[in-house]
Amino acid sequence: ELRQYESAPRHFITKKEMQMICEKLIAADYRFYTFVQCFFHSGGRLTEMSKVQRKHVDFERQTVLYHVKKRKKWTWVERPMVDEAVTHWRYAVSDCEPNQYVFTEGCAPGDVKIDSQQYTKKWNRLIKYPAVEKRRKFKKGDKLKKKPWLDIDLYELKHTHTTMVRDALEEFSSEADWAAAKMNGHTSTKMNETVYDLHHKSRKEAKIRKLDIKFG
Repeated sequence: ELRQYESAPRHFITKKEMQMICEKLIAADYRFYTFVQCFFHSGGRLTEMSKVQRKHVDFERQTVLYHVKKRKKWTWVERPMVDEAVTHWRYAVSDCEPNQYVFTEGCAPGDVKIDSQQYTKKWNRLIKYPAVEKRRKFKKGDKLKKKPWLDIDLYELKHTHTTMVRDALEEFSSEADWAAAKMNGHTSTKMNETVYDLHHKSRKEAKIRKLDIKFG
């Protein structure tokens, strides 16, 4: 049993689960599917995604500018737009004016920024607890009796992406750790190692097992 101050282990999303999510979102809400793709490849947070305006998306340099809070201060951080995400970003900003926010109501461009919690609510409605589940009646505080279609939270996309980036880099090295941290806009590798990189512990243990150390 987990103590109150201990967070539950994050789920690494499998390729099959990713395919299921994409198929469902393409059929149900293509705008949100586009948002999910951009969010997954961004290395950013939901609050950062909600603040992205058309003028922050640079296809020539293939970068996106995010407004990020670091050590209680807000700063602008530029992150690379990976090749895989270019098509999705182009669709997202196709009818967006320079000063408009890219992902507002309905994940469409608009003049008014929305609360990032709306992304989570939409995810829960379409993926975790699809509309069909809402036909059942639940008493207040009875959420545990709901059966999720996929027991995956939206933020687990960020953890999975960080882990996949780190796994794709060569060997267990400080250079690879820093590259993965930079992708997420961090100034140190600590957050990746302790929070976002789900394979950090097992990858490190595998290297330790191969160390040529003998007793006697």
